[in-house]
This record gives sequence, structure tokens and C-alpha cells, in this order.
Amino acid sequence: GELTRAEARLFELEHADVREQSIELGARSKTLELAIRQLLGLMPDAPLTLIPGASLDEAAGDDTARKERVAQNNAHLETLRKQYDIAEHALHVEILKQYPDLTIGPAVAEEDGQTRLGLGLGFPIPSINLNRQGIAEANAEREAAAARFYAAYELAVNDLATTDRMLIAARARLALLRDEVGPLVDQQVAEVLAVGRLGELDPLLVLDALRRRYDTKVELLGAREAELRAMNDLKILLGPDMPMVSEETNDE
Repeated sequence: GELTRAEARLFELEHADVREQSIELGARSKTLELAIRQLLGLMPDAPLTLIPGASLDEAAGDDTARKERVAQNNAHLETLRKQYDIAEHALHVEILKQYPDLTIGPAVAEEDGQTRLGLGLGFPIPSINLNRQGIAEANAEREAAAARFYAAYELAVNDLATTDRMLIAARARLALLRDEVGPLVDQQVAEVLAVGRLGELDPLLVLDALRRRYDTKVELLGAREAELRAMNDLKILLGPDMPMVSEETNDE
């Protein structure tokens, strides 16, 4: 059959909408590429080949081991750990201040009218408060540093659990779109076009089928992006060569 002017206009509008979305996605892709170049310290026009995909360790680890890896490999926690070490050292310095500075040197003494040489030990008498204020302040700072570390650790562990769930959900959605929805919309398009070739073309039905297939492909890209973002977040939390959450993990 032939398309009416109104039906043809619908296809033109749909095509223009798809082109607009394509331009937007292209601009977003270029922006992300420039961000990667900036992280690598490269100029915008420097040669760079980006390989799609993620090369991460997919081995599952037990919960205790993964939490321990967060404590050991997380960059933010490492900074807080160093701050605690500094506070611990400062406390030791303040504690040492309460002890007298021992000095050793030659000593001269008169005994029975004779001059005798020997070694003398000398130390000042400590102040009455024994540097209690300095010790208290240093101890308070150490406790505050420890509190900051453990608070950040608990937050990182919670982030780990949340990101695990996000990764599981993204993979489940990706599998559904790829293995079930995708084949269905492809089959729908094929059937509609087959009917059209027999002379019973329904333009609105064809347009709807093509739109559904396009939307499914866009959703597939979104699901893949969500999976990669979750994997990257896990890498940040756990560090390199991390034990990743298993694809077979069930979302209870």
C-alpha cells in the first residue's frame, strides 16, 4: 500500500528524533573520551585508542576477604590510616615530654682535699603537670583520627554492598534485554514487514515496531553502561586485582 502524507510525516518526525538522539549520544561519548584523556594527562588531540570492554578479575571472593580488601586497598582509607599514624606518633612525642632529658658528662669533685674525676648524670626536674595537657590533646586527636577511619570504613563497606546489588541488577537487566526483549522486537519488525510485502502494510504498526526495536537497543546500551559503572565503582573500592561479585550471585 501507499503512505498518506500524514503517515509519511510520522516517519519523517521519527527519523528526525532518532537523529537528534544520535547527535546527543555522540556528544556525550566525545565528552567522556576527553575526560579519559584528561585523567591520563593527554592533550585533546593526542593519539589514543580506546578498547571497549572491561578487563577486571571476575573471581568471587567471600564477604570477609572483600571487606578486608576494602580496608587495605581503598585509597581514601589509606589516607585516613596515615593520618592516624601521624596522630599516634604525635601522642608518643607528647608522652616522652613528661620524662626528664637525661644528660651524661664529666664530673669534678673534691674529696679529702683531692680532686677526683668521674661521670655525672643530670636531669631537670619535670613540671608538676607532667605535660598532661599535651598528652590529653594528642590522645584526643588520635581517637578522632581512629573514629574518622572506622566511620569511613563502615561507609565503604556499605558502598560495597550497594554496588554489588547495582551490578547484579544491571547484569539481570542486560540479560533480559539481550536474551528476551531483543529477539521479540526483532521478530515483531520482521513479521510486520512480511505482512507489508503482502500488500497489507500498516504504517503505524511498522513505526511502532521500529520504535520499540530502537528503544530496546538504547536500553541495552544503558544497561551495559550501568554494569560497567558498577564494576568500576567496585574497582575503586577494592583496588586492583579485586575479587568481583559473581554473576551467579542471587539477589535475595
